[in-house]
Amino acid sequence: TEDAARALLLHTVNPVYPSEALAQKLHGPVVLQAMIGRDGSVQDLKIVRGNFVLSRAAIAAVKQWRFQSYMVSGHAAATQTVITINFSYPPG
Repeated sequence: TEDAARALLLHTVNPVYPSEALAQKLHGPVVLQAMIGRDGSVQDLKIVRGNFVLSRAAIAAVKQWRFQSYMVSGHAAATQTVITINFSYPPG
């Protein structure tokens, strides 16, 4: 689950609110599907739902996240999760 994955977060980077999104007053959630490697790095991201401009900012940030390795029977395993980034207007 997303909550279980967030419990394994070691390092996050907040997304930068795109100037284009500010000008258009865009806001709302961006939902990403993430593949987390055995080493805890984000290996792949796909947009599930959300505004494209905001999604690009969310992807740029989440690519830098690091997770504690997901363990299965004592061995690190790759896993998939969903990550939701909420953009509110005005940012801050």
